[in-house]
Formats: sequence, C-alpha cells, structure tokens
Amino acid sequence: MTSSPSTSPRNSLDLALISHYPTPQAALAAHNPDMQTLFGTDNLAAYRSYTPALATLSRVYGRETAEAWLEIQLKNLADYSGARDKLNEFQRLQLARVIIGEWGFLRLSELMRFFFRFKAGRYGRFYGSVDPLVITEAICLYQQERLGEIAEIEKEERRAQDEADRAVRDRHHAELHRAAALSGLDRATFIRLWTFNAPDIPPDEFAPIAWLFDL
Repeated sequence: MTSSPSTSPRNSLDLALISHYPTPQAALAAHNPDMQTLFGTDNLAAYRSYTPALATLSRVYGRETAEAWLEIQLKNLADYSGARDKLNEFQRLQLARVIIGEWGFLRLSELMRFFFRFKAGRYGRFYGSVDPLVITEAICLYQQERLGEIAEIEKEERRAQDEADRAVRDRHHAELHRAAALSGLDRATFIRLWTFNAPDIPPDEFAPIAWLFDL
C-alpha cells in the first residue's frame, strides 16, 4: 500500500476525499472497526454522513487500499465470532475482491453497519470456521435492508421538505395579507400591482406606495 493517492483526482469527490485523508493510512485509520457501533446504530450516520464508497477508495488510493480495509474488517469479524478456523490469507483476499467487485458502490459506513449487524446475529453464525459464502449471502440480505432503510430516510426527507415549503408559502401569504392591509387596497389588487410593478422588493416595502400604481 502506497503512502499517497495512486491516481490523479477525477472529480470533486476525489479531491474532498484526499483533502480529508491525504494518505491511504489516514483513510484506513479514520474508518477502523471501532466505528462500526456508530454506523450500526445510527441510520443517518450510516447513510447520510460523508464516507467514501469502496470503489472510490479503490480508485483514489489503489485497489490494494480497498482490499486492505476490507481485510481489517473481515479479520475483526472473524476474531469476534470466536470461530475455530479463521479465513486464511487467500480467502481474505479473494473475499475482499468479490466484495469490491459486487458491492463497490457501498460506502464504508454502510459496510461497517453490515459488519455490526453481522456481529449482532442478524445474519446467522459461523459453525466451526469462518465461511466466505456465509458473509456474501449476508451482504445480499443486508442490501435488501439497506434499500428499505434508505427509502424510509428519503420519505422522511421529502416530508420535512414539504413542511418547510409549506411554511415558506404560508409565511409569504401572511406577508402579502399584512402588506395589503397596510396599503389600504384589497388583497387581490395589491398582489396584482406588486407582482406587475415591483416583484423584486418585499411586499411590506411596496405597501406604502402601492396606491400610486392604482391611479
């Protein structure tokens, strides 16, 4: 693993990643297994905080960095499981490459959420040895959960945005109503005069002179 990015930045996300983590070692240290609890228990942290996708980590710092990050997470899971037979070096590397190839779009935070949930027993257990196929099958199950959870977050975000938009509209209507009252004109006439003559200034500033445009 090199001590600097392996390729020239391709876009603003690459630049932001390098700005936060100038070296591969810094990126690995910031996304170590100790972060699994945060991402495993907080939806927004897992799905909305800025962490790079596995494919981005691979593109910016080199495939060996993404493989090294996964091997760290996999070893942590194997040690936690207490299984007698751990993944050997060949299995860890091959499994890391499969995960990068199949699920490279997942953010590191999302993958750490997966490892946290695996530890919680949501996807079964190992019997005697750490089985790579059990892990990949579990990622498939997690991906289904992930899509549903993201959909719920997006639904809540749309609801919050709708409420914010409605509040803006209500405030605007109240401002127009108040300004119309100040102008001494009926609301429909005031809105027509303001919209046609001075839409770039606040309604309450137009109110005192609105009568001049109703001559």
